[in-house]
Amino acid sequence: MIPQCLSIACLIGMRPIIMKYLLNIISANSLIVFSGIINFIFILLYILFIESDNMIKDFHKIRNDKTALFLLVFITFCIFIVIDYTTFELLKIHKAYLIEAVIAVYPLITMLFGYLILNETVSYTHFLGALFIITGIVLLVK
Repeated sequence: MIPQCLSIACLIGMRPIIMKYLLNIISANSLIVFSGIINFIFILLYILFIESDNMIKDFHKIRNDKTALFLLVFITFCIFIVIDYTTFELLKIHKAYLIEAVIAVYPLITMLFGYLILNETVSYTHFLGALFIITGIVLLVK
């Protein structure tokens, strides 16, 4: 699990640097549209060559579950419009590592919603770990 998570962390860490570079060339709106088009193309290729059977089954499952459909639309809107646009605008005027450091408070929010909505268990050590993350963020931003 740790190597995979660190690989994801490397990609996530590179994202604001790449985005800030691109924002020096094109507008935030263009970046959202262009990356959305490229993302759509990759998703189509993935569906065609790798997961076509599961996609058809899952489409029928989601179509019949109004809560799941709402959550899918909500999270897609939040990721592609609200999160990306706001992040891009912030990257234009602030250092990339500072933006990402503040955004990195999300584990505490994830832990809270996991507890409240999914009834996940949160131990004192998990909470203490989240506090260490937040302390690190505060020290990094100052």
